[in-house]
Amino acid sequence: MIDALTHLDFPSFDRDRAGIVARARASGVTGWVIAGTDPAAWARTLAVARETGGFPALGVHPWWAPRVDLDTAIADLEARRPQAIGEIGLDRLKPGWERQQKAFRAQLAVARGLNCPVILHVVRAWADVRAILRRDGLPAAGGMVHGWTGPPAAVPEAEALGLMVSFGRGLLRPGRSLESSPRVSLDRLLVETDGEPAGLVAVVRALAVRRGVEVGEIERVTAANALRLFACRG
Repeated sequence: MIDALTHLDFPSFDRDRAGIVARARASGVTGWVIAGTDPAAWARTLAVARETGGFPALGVHPWWAPRVDLDTAIADLEARRPQAIGEIGLDRLKPGWERQQKAFRAQLAVARGLNCPVILHVVRAWADVRAILRRDGLPAAGGMVHGWTGPPAAVPEAEALGLMVSFGRGLLRPGRSLESSPRVSLDRLLVETDGEPAGLVAVVRALAVRRGVEVGEIERVTAANALRLFACRG
């Protein structure tokens, strides 16, 4: 299994990061994406990825966008030439809407220039993200929407834009994630924890039940999709 979105670089994991990695591997999770959120911590993201064997992504998260020097961050991102850009996107529940949009579009431009995949954070903002992606475009390498909570009817829109759709712990309770999960094409399906990778086991089991397939099929398909997405830099 591959966890398509974690934040193992966060200081909250410092006390037991080795244990977290050991538990992940014991549970059958063989890889994880570590998504950066704050330019001030990108060096840490890269260091933790090296330490744990994770795949690093760098980005200005919409929660951080209002308080960073965006010009400096974009120049740093271009200089670092990351293998993936994220976590980026839009969040209607957080302040700094104009800054969020500016940061999102600027980072999409960097991703197109580098042809690396993007990891999208979308909260109450699918229509806005969809409009920007239709206008500006994704990199050819594609991308993913993490922690999907959008309406089921929006899944085909996401796929048509070139995105994969990732499900996390939202599958463990009633809601839009459960409703949407059967709608995603197998070749566009990802799983994540947004936390400790060993928790991916419960997510995969819930997804298998919801789709009416064997757990092994979800493990195989989602791992193959993650490898394809994050290995497709041109």
